[in-house]
Amino acid sequence: MRHHAAVRFALISGALALLTRVTSGCAEEDASASQVTIAEFICRSETERAVTTAPWPDRARLTEGCPWLSFPEQRTLRIFHEMNAAPVAVLPYIAFTPDGIGGTLAVGDLLTIERVDDQELVVRNNTNQLFYLRLVLLKE
Repeated sequence: MRHHAAVRFALISGALALLTRVTSGCAEEDASASQVTIAEFICRSETERAVTTAPWPDRARLTEGCPWLSFPEQRTLRIFHEMNAAPVAVLPYIAFTPDGIGGTLAVGDLLTIERVDDQELVVRNNTNQLFYLRLVLLKE
């Protein structure tokens, strides 16, 4: 059993390493980028450690009206996070349905993080597939 836990840890660590491949302020501005603020996520939650844009999938079934954000194909999103400091980590989850059922961490072209700073997060869906997005922004 310990072998499986070590493999799982290695896979998660590798995925998170890919997610941290973020450029700071180097991405070209995408004039067609959709803009959204954290305040627009009606079911967002904030703790001293993180800001979350939508509930976990198991809670989504119990909470009406808390969909994940539509993340269309070949689309860039500028998300103004209102944290007054850059998140120390960004955990992007995607799903095929707005309730997040079957959601998973997004890696590779499913979601690229183009910029993270003290005001915004810029992400891009580089695929031809509509996804739904949930973000967890970790604080220091």
